[in-house]
Amino acid sequence: MKRLRHAIDSKPRGFIGALLMLACAACNSGPPTVPVEVPFGLGRGDESVEFDFRVKETYGYVVRLKIFFHKKADPEEWKRLRPLFGERFAADNSLGDVGVPITLRIRVKSIDVQGPSVSFDHTTDRIGFVVASKEFVTKEVQMLINDQKLQPGIYNMRIDNLRPVKEFADRKVHLSVNHAEQGK
Repeated sequence: MKRLRHAIDSKPRGFIGALLMLACAACNSGPPTVPVEVPFGLGRGDESVEFDFRVKETYGYVVRLKIFFHKKADPEEWKRLRPLFGERFAADNSLGDVGVPITLRIRVKSIDVQGPSVSFDHTTDRIGFVVASKEFVTKEVQMLINDQKLQPGIYNMRIDNLRPVKEFADRKVHLSVNHAEQGK
């Protein structure tokens, strides 16, 4: 069953993004394959997104947030926002200051998987700054989904924002499921 429930604010970008994701899923006659990216809200604290996704190869997977700048390549905006993002991950993958805390509940369940069943439910506010581009900053949940490699198949994910993050309320945010850099 194709599902996409998206309960963010009534801004057009969230609604349009959800419609595009649904349309793409219908065209491909199945859930999208990782990497998957969907609009997400941080402002109210009761935002959630739920979607199915397909894994084609055994790999470790991570959840990332892209927080977009209002103006591309604006050094003043970067300077103002830098303290909110926290520190980069250290070489040993440890995490210091996370900046403004973002509290997410992440749930992953296997639907049709070639291997062991997955039922993952974790709440975290340890989301660290990874990288910045001219358009956005990426923050990554410092954990692999289920701390194991996902087997090929179809999974369902639900992510809830458990507390409002007023500092990012007016920003475009995307949530993505990606291959972990060291997850093979």
